Amino acid sequence: MKNLIFRFILFLSLTSLSAQELNVYVEYIDKQIYRKETTAHLISNDKNAVYTENQSKDNGGNEAMANPGGGSAVAAILEVKPNKFYKQKDSNIIYYNEYLKDIDTIYYVYDSMPKLNWELISGTDTISGFACKKAKVKFRGSNLTAYYTPDIPISSGPWKFNGLPGLILKVSSDDYKEIYWQATKVVYPYKKKTDYTFDKYKYTISLKEFKFSSFRIYQDKIPDKTLMNAAQRLKYGRRIFVVEKVYEWEKEGDVWRPYFMDYFQKIPPW
Repeated sequence: MKNLIFRFILFLSLTSLSAQELNVYVEYIDKQIYRKETTAHLISNDKNAVYTENQSKDNGGNEAMANPGGGSAVAAILEVKPNKFYKQKDSNIIYYNEYLKDIDTIYYVYDSMPKLNWELISGTDTISGFACKKAKVKFRGSNLTAYYTPDIPISSGPWKFNGLPGLILKVSSDDYKEIYWQATKVVYPYKKKTDYTFDKYKYTISLKEFKFSSFRIYQDKIPDKTLMNAAQRLKYGRRIFVVEKVYEWEKEGDVWRPYFMDYFQKIPPW
């Protein structure tokens, strides 16, 4: 009898371990307004994830875009450089690269992500053959809708998204229909051996530090560097055509204030 109980406990332990270590492979369309459409893939288990963005097929350039406030604006549409996002379940930090085209430089960045407070709501869809449930979240100023599948019990997803009770197969912006991530292929379980190790110590600059540094670089390249010129450009205080509209160290509706103060060492005149 004791031997039978031991075998049963061992079976449950092995089953639980196997479930934790199952990997999934997902291919996504990665569409964002400010850059060219590309493809990406996610490899993940319940503890680790690597999201890989592929090089976009098209080069970047300036394009006319419809302005959400009316009229149009000319936006610089960037090409996508290959990039990897490393995520770990027991950490809110995501490690990846940021690229500044104007100085052709890659920065190794770590992003201390805010908690994603998902709201599970009614609604279903079928994506890549998997039945999905619906959720919503507000993330850095953007309203987003996601579809996740409980059939794959891995709390992961594309780009910086995770935290739902199942794998996220689609995320779309409620503010811009042209922004979305959608799965086109899912392999589960994914049996190819996967190495999730990476050198996190090479990611030496926080996203906040990078944003301040990149502002200083762009401001230095503007022909008219005067305070008043900057004030005229920045006083409207918002980002458009992006998902991350406002970061934790910024104020919604006045996002450029801390950068202005850092660069000019003065209080903005607006």
